This record gives sequence, structure tokens and C-alpha cells, in this order.
Amino acid sequence: MTDIPKHVYLATVVWSDGRRFQHVTATPGRAYKRAAETLHDLITDGDTPYIPHRYLDFLEEQPYDPGTTTDEQAEHWVDLFKDQLTPDELLAVEVKRFDVQHAA
Repeated sequence: MTDIPKHVYLATVVWSDGRRFQHVTATPGRAYKRAAETLHDLITDGDTPYIPHRYLDFLEEQPYDPGTTTDEQAEHWVDLFKDQLTPDELLAVEVKRFDVQHAA
């Protein structure tokens, strides 16, 4: 029997156009990494209709490399990204922990 985790972590990114991206992981660091990768992809993929110029400036000032970034660096990067958001932006980034209930 495999070990069942006591907690799972849900990383949610809600983009300004209403798209919602969610990832469930076993560790908080991995959840932050998935959130950072999602944000990075949305900003750099060229498919998003409107990207505020300051998001691109943020990427220049705070580069993100999904291949080499540690979980801790990803959490810090997500926190920095959230700090530069304005209160009127329709964008959200969140990592939540959920307890896993075991059936007897």
C-alpha cells in the first residue's frame, strides 16, 4: 500500500481574462513552483491577449527559469509577483493546504 499524504496543496492562478489554472501537489514548494511556471508561461507565451508592460518589466528584473529554480526560489518569485499587483487587478495567485481525510 502506498503512503497517503496528510496534506495536499492547491496552487491556483486566475488570469485577468478569467482563465483559471489549478495544480494539486504533495508539497507546498512544488505548488509554488507550478504557480510560478503558470505565471511565467502566461506572460511569455504570446497567446495572452493583453499583458501589462510591467509584467514584462518584472520578468526582466526577476528572471525565472523553470528548469533551474528551486521550490524556495519559486515561492519567493511568486511572492514578489503578488507584491507588484495593484488592488484593482483581476488576477490572483494562491497556494492553499488541504488536509487529506483517510477512510477507515
